[in-house]
Amino acid sequence: MANDLIPYKRPGEDVTGYAVAAITGKRCVQIAAAKVNKAEGLSTTGEGGTYRVAHPSGAGANGGAGKMIFGVAKYDQPTVAKLVGIIREGIVPITASAAITAGQGVQVAADGTVVPFTTGVQIGIVCDDCANGADAEVALLIS
Repeated sequence: MANDLIPYKRPGEDVTGYAVAAITGKRCVQIAAAKVNKAEGLSTTGEGGTYRVAHPSGAGANGGAGKMIFGVAKYDQPTVAKLVGIIREGIVPITASAAITAGQGVQVAADGTVVPFTTGVQIGIVCDDCANGADAEVALLIS
């Protein structure tokens, strides 16, 4: 058939990112630049290429604290130009850089941690009280 819609990803599928800077697991990432493609020598996850990601402080012109995130890194990837798994939906642990109360909205900080929502983009809701430096139980609102 002509003009068939074929989804790039379906809800519930994790995606793969290409780290443009060191990535810390359980922290938010944003799109940092155009996708990596096969011509650049990386074995990609499909014909569409692999998403370049970084924590907000390294995400470039469209990234930054208080802005929408792409997802949450599943694990540490300390090596630049290597792959990292990313979760984009569900209730996930994200490192907090402030105390957060159950039911409070959160936004991303420059280092990919979460802080109470103030004037940025709300990326989730915390499901339980969380201390500064602990993992917040965040219901993501980015899907």
